[in-house]
Amino acid sequence: MPPDADQVLDSPGNFQPVSEVPQGTDSNIQNLLTSYVERAFGSSNISLSKTAAIVCTATHQPNQAPSYALSYYAADAVSPTSVYCLGSVTKVFTGSLLVARWLSGDDTSIMYTPNVAGVNALLGMPPNAEGSQLTYDTTKNIYNVLLTQLATHSACFGEISATVMNQGLYDGGGNPSDDQIQAWLSSASYLPQGCQLGQKSTYSNWGFITLAFALSRPSYPGASDIFNYDPALQHYVLPTFGIDPETTNTNTQANFVQGYNKAANPAPATGLAHGLHSNVTDMSNLLLGYMTGINQYQSQSRNPLSDLVYTAITPPLPTLPNQAYAWSLGKVGKIVPIVAKNGLTNEQGFAAWIAFAPGQSGALLPRSNQYEQVGVVVLVNRATSPGGPAPSVLGTDILTYLLGQPLTVWPGLEIDDPEISDD
Repeated sequence: MPPDADQVLDSPGNFQPVSEVPQGTDSNIQNLLTSYVERAFGSSNISLSKTAAIVCTATHQPNQAPSYALSYYAADAVSPTSVYCLGSVTKVFTGSLLVARWLSGDDTSIMYTPNVAGVNALLGMPPNAEGSQLTYDTTKNIYNVLLTQLATHSACFGEISATVMNQGLYDGGGNPSDDQIQAWLSSASYLPQGCQLGQKSTYSNWGFITLAFALSRPSYPGASDIFNYDPALQHYVLPTFGIDPETTNTNTQANFVQGYNKAANPAPATGLAHGLHSNVTDMSNLLLGYMTGINQYQSQSRNPLSDLVYTAITPPLPTLPNQAYAWSLGKVGKIVPIVAKNGLTNEQGFAAWIAFAPGQSGALLPRSNQYEQVGVVVLVNRATSPGGPAPSVLGTDILTYLLGQPLTVWPGLEIDDPEISDD
């Protein structure tokens, strides 16, 4: 049977983030995690694992708001303050930043970047409307793409070299030099020929970093005129989810767990393309916030959290019905709808997956006898080894178990994620 609640939260009229996350007690989930670690690390490297799985459930309460339970499971000495690289799960924060800036009423002048050659971003209308676009210029040719196309990997951006990827963006923030910007723009492959904007998702870290840069100019009172991803998140996104900016940012080092590359060798905590660092408690609040917010929206409780969450997981382009703002839509067991995002950092030796079944307010999930919603975050301190299981494997197994279904019989994950196995 699915587990009992490890920590029951008050049914929230307003979202209440947690300050402590208890360790889970369900032996079946712990066994799933142990089995995953044995496959992901190999029997000779099990002692290296700091793998953690955060589990959140919303128990059905007839004619009432659901009761949320939150806990985490670990393979070794992991605490709620243990910090991991998120890799491309960072894109969930970037997509949330895009939505939050629009909901805050930002106009086109806020997103304009006149002092940085080749980057002019405009955000003056809802993200799903014509007019919300990015102007891209490398050779004085102008290409216009919607910010929603960047957010859904459908802007025809190619990929950027690792040595350029982080210059002035995810490593330390601040205004990059003109030389850095020119290198950033000219070294990447832009694919205008034969590409139809907004028609197909082709995964591009470069496209999302471009989006992150465009969204990173602070515009609130007292902010300096510096392009810096961390302050933008701290102002527009993190407070909404009760996430601590001291522990979720691009440079947190305290309580950092050791990452391992595909060869099981220790990897550096800093370097290229790592994205955000975050800990178990903050990622628990991100998951809980998304699950609570979508339930509130479905219950017609409108507030900044519910509006942000609903918009962020809603596909903005009719041509791409399974791609939202970094989130990909799919199903577990061919029947239970979920939204999910995968992440991998080869350089720092981490992998991650976040997913939840939003359900329908007041209704049990299909095949479940007690839950309106289920969600999971998997944080792994090893890059997915060749032939090894991605964190989505453990996450899918946990979701399947929570729904009361046999893992050996029930079909697994079906999701249209352009980057389900790599970054």
